[in-house]
Amino acid sequence: MILGRIGERVKGMAKTTKTVWYKLGRVGGGHDDLQPPLETALRQLRDPFARVFQPGTGELRWVVNRFGRHRGLLTGQFLSYEAGQRQPTITLRDGVQQFDLQSIAPPAVQGARNEFLEGIAYFAISGKHVILMPSRSLGSREFEGYLNWLLNTATQVLPQDTVIAIVDQPSTKTRRKLARKQLRGVTLGTSLHPVARAETVNGENRVVYEAEGVSFDALRGLLGPGLFDRVKLSDALEADNVVVQVTIRVQGKQAISDATHDVLEQ
Repeated sequence: MILGRIGERVKGMAKTTKTVWYKLGRVGGGHDDLQPPLETALRQLRDPFARVFQPGTGELRWVVNRFGRHRGLLTGQFLSYEAGQRQPTITLRDGVQQFDLQSIAPPAVQGARNEFLEGIAYFAISGKHVILMPSRSLGSREFEGYLNWLLNTATQVLPQDTVIAIVDQPSTKTRRKLARKQLRGVTLGTSLHPVARAETVNGENRVVYEAEGVSFDALRGLLGPGLFDRVKLSDALEADNVVVQVTIRVQGKQAISDATHDVLEQ
């Protein structure tokens, strides 16, 4: 199995390098395989329109497009597009003082609708093992958010409170180090996903950034919704990449029990 990030040359594009990520798909924080429930969900939603997810209040859409089995792997395309998006173009013409700019719409198709793709990623899943070839706009966090919606909301293959996480596989060096020592604590973390929302205050139009996603829901449930108004979360999301981290640690110097050690390893 491929470990870490692997550079791969694409056939016919000698100067183009693609990155492949190897990660683990965790279902409900345990060791259940991701592949079976995902295959069940995709079989239930044969209509591709039913697999389209709107992650925010804008026109951005995510969807698993083509999918199938190949040598036991669940493989597929993970796409993003913005509904109604137009592409800017520049007209290069001799004898002018500046080039003209304009935007074009996707070509019309009778009885259908064309949209410009924003990103396209590819995935292959075997059990709990996830191989992802991301794009600039689609990575593991976006794929994780989509899977939570698909399995919990769109199909309810899994209970509503089940969390699907796409996490890094510890390196061989880290695993060997852990095997020699008793764990005393673990730290889990994920980024808050900022979503832009337009609002009008005293006649002035402005953009406010709000958080969404599993990490935000957990933090809001723990600390209460009023906290975010006091700490100006909107300003922080606009300026920085805010990460939520949870640390589980055994206090004191005493040896930990086997049961607690098992909890930390999970």
